[in-house]
Amino acid sequence: MSEFDEDFELFDDDDEADPIPDRGPCCLCGEAAGFEGNPVRTFWMLPVKLPDDVPHGWGCFGCGLEARGANAVLCDRCAERGEKEFTDDESWKRLTHYCAGNDSRDRRPIAELFDRPRWAHDMSKHREEDRRYSMEDSIL
Repeated sequence: MSEFDEDFELFDDDDEADPIPDRGPCCLCGEAAGFEGNPVRTFWMLPVKLPDDVPHGWGCFGCGLEARGANAVLCDRCAERGEKEFTDDESWKRLTHYCAGNDSRDRRPIAELFDRPRWAHDMSKHREEDRRYSMEDSIL
């Protein structure tokens, strides 16, 4: 073991800061950020454009997609459930809220997005290896 290894700890048990940031409540079940066993930490990039008054969302440098896509955050239980149950392009409509603003804790009702335009990658602009795994092929 080097001198560096002895003096350096990646995670300090005495540190009171939680390594999982507060993302607010789950956008599906509404459960508050339960850091004890069910953290809210999975971001879901929704296939719909944000309203104009929301500052930014997800985008893509690979295909030049502007950062205007809607996001949601899910707790671990809902994310695991979603991998099994959310199998179509309309699954996001089962959410109760979406993230609105610079802070992922800001929420708005999901119904605001129902009539918004579709938001998706242009896979023809992505590298060949990126096309093998398309966001279109994976709901979560």
